[in-house]
Amino acid sequence: YLQDFFAACSGCKVDYIAVHAYYCDLSSLRDYLEGNTDAGGSLQGFMQFGKPIWLTEFSCDTTHSVADQTAYMQAAVPYLENSPNIFRYSWFSADEIPSAELANSDGSLTALGTTYVGLPQSCR
Repeated sequence: YLQDFFAACSGCKVDYIAVHAYYCDLSSLRDYLEGNTDAGGSLQGFMQFGKPIWLTEFSCDTTHSVADQTAYMQAAVPYLENSPNIFRYSWFSADEIPSAELANSDGSLTALGTTYVGLPQSCR
């Protein structure tokens, strides 16, 4: 739909592309964001628009365990931190995916939350 939008609105000012991603492996996330047509895949990715990307929600989906969420987070965050095309990102932590929650109901960090805040981040 973004290709159609940009074609119909060539004079519009768009600063960023905001996307959500619920994959559970780095290669799928990378393909989704960057595209994989050069490697014979069918995804064109969001970088085709030449705008910085805000990955406003990402985590594994509801079928994955906390261990899966942790492994994915530990792989995805360094990629996101080092990609010049990713402007911002935010882990999806909500009741809809209990295994991805970063905080307990009392506000304390879950084990996954402790992992998240412990990962190197350039915004500090």
